[in-house]
Amino acid sequence: MLRTGGVRQPAIISTMEVEQSRGEWSDEMRELCSVEPKSLATGGGSSRLFAKFAQAGLTRQVGPTRILTPLRNLELPRQGGAEAWHLFALFDCALEGGFPAVILDYVVQVCQDSQVVSSDPTESFLMRGNLVESWCEEVALALRREFHTLVETVDPRSQEFLSKGLWLETVLRNLEVVFEVLAAGGADRAASAALLDSLSQVTLALESCRTCNWYLCSEDLGGLQPKPSSSGVGREHAPFFVGDLLADLGLPKDAYPFVSFVDAVKKIFLAGRDRGAASATKGLRAERRAFLYYLFDIGCGEASVQNFAVQFNLASSECAAVRAYCLLDRRDGSSVDEACLILPSVANHINHTKVVQELIALGRSQNALDIIRSRLDNGSFPTLAEAMLSLECKGLYEGFLHCRDLFEAAGDDAASSRIAEQCTRAWCERHQGGKVNQLPFGEREEACLPKSGRALYLAMRRRYKEAEAALKDAPEEDSSVLRKLLETAAAVLPAETS
Repeated sequence: MLRTGGVRQPAIISTMEVEQSRGEWSDEMRELCSVEPKSLATGGGSSRLFAKFAQAGLTRQVGPTRILTPLRNLELPRQGGAEAWHLFALFDCALEGGFPAVILDYVVQVCQDSQVVSSDPTESFLMRGNLVESWCEEVALALRREFHTLVETVDPRSQEFLSKGLWLETVLRNLEVVFEVLAAGGADRAASAALLDSLSQVTLALESCRTCNWYLCSEDLGGLQPKPSSSGVGREHAPFFVGDLLADLGLPKDAYPFVSFVDAVKKIFLAGRDRGAASATKGLRAERRAFLYYLFDIGCGEASVQNFAVQFNLASSECAAVRAYCLLDRRDGSSVDEACLILPSVANHINHTKVVQELIALGRSQNALDIIRSRLDNGSFPTLAEAMLSLECKGLYEGFLHCRDLFEAAGDDAASSRIAEQCTRAWCERHQGGKVNQLPFGEREEACLPKSGRALYLAMRRRYKEAEAALKDAPEEDSSVLRKLLETAAAVLPAETS
């Protein structure tokens, strides 16, 4: 471990040597891991144990003279005296040594246990959860700064970048666990907004660090061109689907293409909108899908894609959908052909409306219909645009059955029923005439007939009273002729309904 005298910098952990063996920690860390958590807050326990670490040269000088980060409150540790500083130093050592359980036990068995109290003001202060929260926020800020510095100043092809990145990933993962326990809170204490925001930022930093490490450790990615060479070339506007993926991250369309994988990491994880605490709860799906698109665009092989999916918990259907997006954005014939083979199998995992629109614009109407059919087969109700597109390709009887299927699928859902009604009206207007009136409409289908056509339809079924009522809403130029026909029919033919 790197040891320096004098002032203790805020980024204690991040300045330590990654490759340093921790064998020298064994005796001190064994005691720290086995000590009763409450004893660190009472009777000067943290100071006594800190003295052993200091004597072994495993920690630096601590105290109010150290440089503080903006999140640190200078008065906070002073309330706990030197013991608060010593407790912080022990937490630093536990986290850097890979023993976050030391901090977790302290949080659960001391800070969140209402039975652990003390009349001594210093001890009472050390037992508060906000003291550990303050330490977490300080270390989180320091580690995030360290990662930003790493990606901004160190050559990603160097061993230094990878070794420090792997170490940062381990420490950030340990810190995230501590944050999650604090965020869960005790029975009578909710997590603060500042704590949740810090947790979100740690999660983002960890994800970006993991992504960098995965990329650099993947053997078959070394020879790839790190800058996309196809998407957007020869197009007047930004690639269609990658723009949607970037919009989910609060990034403009011109943020793509990325110039390198580090540029991709910086823009996807370290820039864009302020995602706040919600980012962690959403599972970082948007970030992972955007980076996966980049991998496809630079020619990443199937084995690496599958490995990425496993490491970052992406379903195979999600990967296939992103691949189809990338292929459609290229717009060349072979890429579109390959995308059309993929799309029907992932119809429920894509922005189907935009995909259908894009396929139509590319002259692939039949492929657009295949997607619509696959969604219907999977029980998904189509949008109005999809329903109308499908209707365009059907004749009289196929269109009738299509409209009936829409009504049956819509059930009692009002929004779906409106789509079925609009589609049926469009079909009726297209096929006005006797053949339409010969078909066996249901009650909801009858309501979609044009006003003049509905009166004639009812009259042909000897439902004269209903037909007369329908004539009241029919256009004047049609109603007189129909009324005479109804009078003649009523006089000559028996009515089906009286």
